[in-house]
Amino acid sequence: MHEDTHLPGELQLCQQLIEQLRASFREQKAHREQFEETCAAQQRHLQSLEQQLAESKLLVDSLLRKLYGRSSEKSKYAAFAGQGLLPFAADAAGLPVPASAASAADEQPARRQRRNRRTDGKSRDESFPAHLERRDEIIDLPEDEKAGLTRIGEDVTERLEIDAPLLWVRRTIRPKYARPGDAAAGVFQMPAPLAPIEGGRYGFSFVSHVVYQKYALHIPLYREQDFLNQFGWAPSRSTLCQVVTLAAELLEPLARYMRACVLAGDLLGTDDTWVRLLTPGVGTGSAKARLWLYRGREAAPYNVFAFTKNWKAATGPDEFLANFAGTIVGDFYAGYGRIENQTGSRILHAACHLHARRDFFQYGAQDQVFASRVLAIYRLLYDVEMRATNWTAEARLELRRKESTKHFDDLLQLMDGAEAARILPRSKLGAAVGYVKNHREQLRRFLEDGRIPIDNNDTERDLRSVTTGRKNWLFVGSELAGARTANILTIVNSAHRHCLDVQAYLRDTLERLARRAQSPPASDDDLAELLPDRWKESHPQHVRDFRVAERERIATRKRIRVALRRGAAVPEGEPPDKAIPPPVSSA
Repeated sequence: MHEDTHLPGELQLCQQLIEQLRASFREQKAHREQFEETCAAQQRHLQSLEQQLAESKLLVDSLLRKLYGRSSEKSKYAAFAGQGLLPFAADAAGLPVPASAASAADEQPARRQRRNRRTDGKSRDESFPAHLERRDEIIDLPEDEKAGLTRIGEDVTERLEIDAPLLWVRRTIRPKYARPGDAAAGVFQMPAPLAPIEGGRYGFSFVSHVVYQKYALHIPLYREQDFLNQFGWAPSRSTLCQVVTLAAELLEPLARYMRACVLAGDLLGTDDTWVRLLTPGVGTGSAKARLWLYRGREAAPYNVFAFTKNWKAATGPDEFLANFAGTIVGDFYAGYGRIENQTGSRILHAACHLHARRDFFQYGAQDQVFASRVLAIYRLLYDVEMRATNWTAEARLELRRKESTKHFDDLLQLMDGAEAARILPRSKLGAAVGYVKNHREQLRRFLEDGRIPIDNNDTERDLRSVTTGRKNWLFVGSELAGARTANILTIVNSAHRHCLDVQAYLRDTLERLARRAQSPPASDDDLAELLPDRWKESHPQHVRDFRVAERERIATRKRIRVALRRGAAVPEGEPPDKAIPPPVSSA
């Protein structure tokens, strides 16, 4: 106590002073608590702003990646196991790093030099096909300069040229006859030839061309007008619309039959995308409708589309899958889980691992160590799938139980661990963790059936044709037009899936369906001959072999990369398949 402190000599005055000091202390304490609360609120606000800033940066990076970056989710360092699996990622998940990682890194330049070599052991043939017409043009010396010379050979140079397609009119002349003096006998004449519509002016080749241009090459009708005008005829847009409507009506029985085949199976993939629907006089005049793709598997390899005017499950998957029993492979759309509950597990939902993995790839900057461990586990899961691509379902299931089950359990253990608990639940990365934890049962379904794919990537890839076309033809004019679009896309997309010449398939199918419409059969069994896989067997000349070979080369390169990551050597000059271990026995 300071010496100059004045204390009153009376007890009552001392008590008053003490009360004043107590009141002052309480006031200062209240101010301090208020200040601490304000500081804590400011700190929470600062953390919220920092989180928003981090999420905004991730959003900007994501948008920039979509605009200018690679669409692939592979790491540029993912060529070999030693580069894709960092030591901390392997240790955390209990995953061994292959001993061949270092040697693989040393061999990378040599492998990069061999990347462009053909993998089938054949040299590339740059000559033009022999069936193409050759028009010879001789460029020779003048006669006076050839005098006294002897021809010792020639140089032949081939250059590919193209003539504009030719529009022509088929004039069908049917003479009419009558019996002289017998008016009751009537007129004798051959029946009119088959046409897409009775009395129509357009043949099957033209109708198939218009449909092919719009739905396979994604050329809108107003651009088709410009295309046809180059050949001397400029149809109105309404004329081309009528042609498309006619084609959709003819193709409807076959699209319906494909739908029945897909629903008769017990496994399909599904996804959806939006399309602009015109609604004149309602709201803004347009709305976002949905196109749903239901992709059949091996038993029914067809892509069936369905159109709905909104995204409600009651008018989407619920209605389409009303008589379906089996497993659907799709993303985390809530409607799929609702269907599983409403049907009493008559329909099961197998979740897509590609969707689960994607957020860890896109938002991994929030916790790079944790995200890299998740991606390392997913690499091992997908390596197993790549090895078993061409295996039977039984052999694939056995391999999954042997290897993938452990990897998936490691993934769930990581999601339930302390590292995942430190991630903010409301962050993008936290939402990715929540997705895996909340859908672990649906994500595990691929381990129960060898036919179920690990992801829904095939369905997403086939749906890209709609997103590409949507940027060109922009909208559908009505709900009926949406249903017609779904029918045509079913036919065109299924033909493309089987690498068919789509225009040739459309022409033959339209003609046979028009003939069928003249005398409808009692059942739809005759339509089986028009299914793309069946039609492919009877029309091998209309198979795009270069697409088949291209797909096989891509698949082979992927299998080689997986084998190299596992440390398996690919002998120089050997067919790649010999370097790939054979499938395990299903016994």
